[in-house]
Amino acid sequence: MFLLARDAVSSSTAPHQARDIQRATYQTILDGIVYPARLLDRRHMTLIACNESAKQIFGDIASRSEWERNSTWFVLMHPSSRDMLVYWERAARRSIALLHANYDQHPEDPWLRELIADLHASSPEFRAWWPEHEILLSCQGLDEIQHPLVGRLAFQPTILAVPSQPNLQIVVYTPLPQVDTAAKLRTLLRSEPILRA
Repeated sequence: MFLLARDAVSSSTAPHQARDIQRATYQTILDGIVYPARLLDRRHMTLIACNESAKQIFGDIASRSEWERNSTWFVLMHPSSRDMLVYWERAARRSIALLHANYDQHPEDPWLRELIADLHASSPEFRAWWPEHEILLSCQGLDEIQHPLVGRLAFQPTILAVPSQPNLQIVVYTPLPQVDTAAKLRTLLRSEPILRA
């Protein structure tokens, strides 16, 4: 934890080993959170890791490609997102607005430029909504999900900053009283693992 807080690594540790140690530390933190929790690359809006509770809700990231781990690409392009997200258009527009904010701050980022080009070529919604240039700086807001086993779930996402790594953030999804989300989440966690693509 000291190394994580100070963002320091022994000179005898290779860079890839340092990343592995850091990722393992974050995974331990995620695993200690009862509610669904995910670690995100804030600039690229890409999922890095999640806990078991999040896997039960959102699926296992291990089976996803790099593009599918990106929140904007997933919402606009993955077939399951339209079934999973109760208010799909609102979520898609919010995701595009977050991408706009990140791109405006980092217009020379080649990864972001490639993502935008891919979405522009592949998604008619992206082509229609990107020119509106809506900006959103935070993903705060009610998230409602339609789960195939327990039905509708409602969560309040809360962003936890990582001071030593400003490009990373942990998002914790707190169950809301609507539609008995906490009880449904407990049911999912007691059942066999559900690894949705």
